Amino acid sequence: MGLKLNHLLKFSVVKVKNRNRFLSKGKIKNTQIRIKGENNEFNLCDNGKIRDSNIYIRGKNNKIHFGKNVDIRRLKIGLYTSGHEIFIGNNTTMGGGEISMDGSPAKISVGEDCMFSYNIEIRTTDSHAIYKINTNERLNPEEDIVVGNHVWVGANSTILKGSMLEDGSILGSGSVLKGKLDKNCIAAGIPAKVIKREIEWKR
Repeated sequence: MGLKLNHLLKFSVVKVKNRNRFLSKGKIKNTQIRIKGENNEFNLCDNGKIRDSNIYIRGKNNKIHFGKNVDIRRLKIGLYTSGHEIFIGNNTTMGGGEISMDGSPAKISVGEDCMFSYNIEIRTTDSHAIYKINTNERLNPEEDIVVGNHVWVGANSTILKGSMLEDGSILGSGSVLKGKLDKNCIAAGIPAKVIKREIEWKR
């Protein structure tokens, strides 16, 4: 299971069943991690921190990777089927929310030095399949989500399947994004629309 030092798992519960892999070089506090199924992988890199969170993986061939120096708090992650991937880049911070992945395989990629506020929802799925009458064609398949480097996501926001947030962009508080947010732009609203361009931001 790759556990070396007990203090890295302070007040936490980690349950890894069957042929799965758990690696941590960071600190995990007040967190539950449950990994079922087969050939699933969880990796927290050097100096990463996960606190007050709940992570659940089942199925097969799922991967969750947290980069160096991440600071993750109050995050719920659910990978309910097989072949999903989550990659969180170095120096990214998350203040809380939920990541949900179900159905066919999909990926969530978050770049470096991103800042996610609290109560943020990220979904690659609609959870329930919708089909066209007579042809049985699936109308709402799962889609990847890509977040570039140095992206700021405001509180109470939702990022829906198929969305892309390019480098240096900002998604305003309470927004719902479905689509592309261009580099160095601010988008806000439901649905989110660009309100300012050619911006930059600092922590």
